[in-house]
Amino acid sequence: MTTTTAFVLAGGLGTRLRSVVSDRPKPMAIVQGRPFLEHLLEYWIGQGVREFVLCIGHMAESVKEHFGGSFKCAAVRYSSETEPQGTGGALNLALSTYPQHGRFLVLNGDSFFNVPLIRLEQKMTDCCASWLTSLFASPNTERYGLIALDPDDSVVRQTRTVSSELDLTSGDMWVNGGVWLGDLTRFPLHISSLSLPYSLENYLEEFQQMQPGTVFGLRSSVTFVDIGVPADYASAQRLEFFRSEERSSGPSGSISLPPKVEI
Repeated sequence: MTTTTAFVLAGGLGTRLRSVVSDRPKPMAIVQGRPFLEHLLEYWIGQGVREFVLCIGHMAESVKEHFGGSFKCAAVRYSSETEPQGTGGALNLALSTYPQHGRFLVLNGDSFFNVPLIRLEQKMTDCCASWLTSLFASPNTERYGLIALDPDDSVVRQTRTVSSELDLTSGDMWVNGGVWLGDLTRFPLHISSLSLPYSLENYLEEFQQMQPGTVFGLRSSVTFVDIGVPADYASAQRLEFFRSEERSSGPSGSISLPPKVEI
């Protein structure tokens, strides 16, 4: 089953980056001469995505004016929130306007994780999952959220702190990479009981509790870049990958990138 639609969570206030980027929404921050969101969309177009739904809020008009109705060979559509709803609330809003009848991607608009789409799709097929969360190893669990997994890679718990009750038998701490694959053909999207705003992580934890064995993780050791704070935004300006206008990023996942950035 081929995934061709991606929802991009790009509506946050970007308060931690405000000291260096104040005139535009965070995903539109300039990275080596281009908005970060262009780099993100370009990679996923190379993976086969042909439609993006940008979930926007803060300074939404600047995003619409820049992209209009298309970017390269992909259609661009919009879901606008009038008040902050969190990443989970924003996705629910977008799916109510653009319902999906197959697999779809969900992407953080301020981070880059070059996990190949073909790997996500194969893992979802193998696990018969409704949701798949991309993961990378990092000790920075308070920032990215620790994902505890069963041996079969089903998600047990998502938390910001490490406690003795979590079984970390592998020795690695796996955190959220900001790329999700959803498939609602087994279980439909439910109306969350959480109060707005709420995060996508909270939503998926609730979904897992309602439908055990439907949310899984995919562990990857590929490049992760986050521009959410000034120091990491500055680091992105030095990455060779973002300097190149000619990138090999086909659906096979072959791509020339620098080593994984630990931030």
